[in-house]
Amino acid sequence: MTGHDIHLAPKKEQIRTASAHGVEFALVKAQWGKEDSVLSIHADPRSWTTARFQTTDFLGLLGFTRNHGCHIFRRCYLLAVANGFDFDRFTSAFESAYCQIREAERSLERCGLMLPTPEAVSVGLSGNGHNVSNTIAIEQSEDEECEYRLTFVKDAIDKGFVIHYRAKVEKLIPEYHSVYRLLGFRHYDSCPEFGFEPCFYRTIRTGASTSFDIDFSSNQIVKSAFEAHTTCFAGAVKLLSSANESLRELGISFLPLMHTTEESIGGHEKSRDQLVSESEPSSRGPNWKYDVALSFAGSERKYASELCNILTKNGVKVFLDEKFASELWGQDLAAEFDRIFSNEARFCVVFVSEQYRDRMWTRHEFKSILGRTVSNRGQSYLLPIKIDNTNLDGLQFTVGYVHIRKGIEYISNLLIERIKADKQK
Repeated sequence: MTGHDIHLAPKKEQIRTASAHGVEFALVKAQWGKEDSVLSIHADPRSWTTARFQTTDFLGLLGFTRNHGCHIFRRCYLLAVANGFDFDRFTSAFESAYCQIREAERSLERCGLMLPTPEAVSVGLSGNGHNVSNTIAIEQSEDEECEYRLTFVKDAIDKGFVIHYRAKVEKLIPEYHSVYRLLGFRHYDSCPEFGFEPCFYRTIRTGASTSFDIDFSSNQIVKSAFEAHTTCFAGAVKLLSSANESLRELGISFLPLMHTTEESIGGHEKSRDQLVSESEPSSRGPNWKYDVALSFAGSERKYASELCNILTKNGVKVFLDEKFASELWGQDLAAEFDRIFSNEARFCVVFVSEQYRDRMWTRHEFKSILGRTVSNRGQSYLLPIKIDNTNLDGLQFTVGYVHIRKGIEYISNLLIERIKADKQK
């Protein structure tokens, strides 16, 4: 599905402007006909650094995409919004939400955590932090809302620490799960530290070693960060949730989408398989609706259709919009595509091209794909196919890709092998 390119509209009208926390905003109406128009917010962050969480990072989490051909600002981030969007309320909410996020960031830093930024580098262990033969339980603590466990593990490759998290107040579980996913935590469905109940966790590598001795050079730093959780983590969760709520009322969110039905960490409301499927967007999910979802601009539909046909003949479950035209008819496509690309596919193939970068619908899809990629930290989800030399904001240049010159048959064989290997994990 593709839409109009806002910047190519024959008529563009700047309706309102405002400033919030060093960002200049403009509400613009792009029009192609009497009944064919789109509202969009253009943002120009006037200053930033590469340190800590910046307004550019916040714009990215909210779904803004960087645009290089903007006629409003020289440095432009763009987000399409619905007709009747409350622009004044948005700029006010942006200001207060960003201040709350920066306050939460200070608490998270005491816990040894950082908000997602383009400069963030994973330093976690290669394994999952649970299936190892050598484990030492170091500390445990809790506050009114969450339990924490600190362990030290060593496998055949490296050694390090694992911090395990388990929200214990049932009504707050969806809220905590959203924050866990924002911070890049991974999910494990049978954690021995919590009586083999599910947990979210993160790992901290301390380096390869032939001995099992705890790395005391980093031990005190990690323990100090762990001990700060009981006084800092719950407050950070509340600040992030409050900041998100003020924007969510406007139809915008930076926290990963969670189901409105309450999840039970012990499986009281849902089965364990359901909980894992919804809370852990990883290859371990047993009930993916699709093995792969295809995201592309209209100019690459012929490639997508050819790839879909080969994969389907080989028993691969594929989401291609034209295959589900009757099901999508009359649906809210923005919500449907967000659900599919965020939660329902094992992998996502993106046909990277200039058209993909510039089209409104593909930018919306890529927002959902990036959200899933962030919460899938350490595990592959996005599989890019290069059509030309276009770069996408949010897609790191270090991510491996396949060029379309290799041919669809070659690409389909690679993908089939990848899916088979993933199913065997």
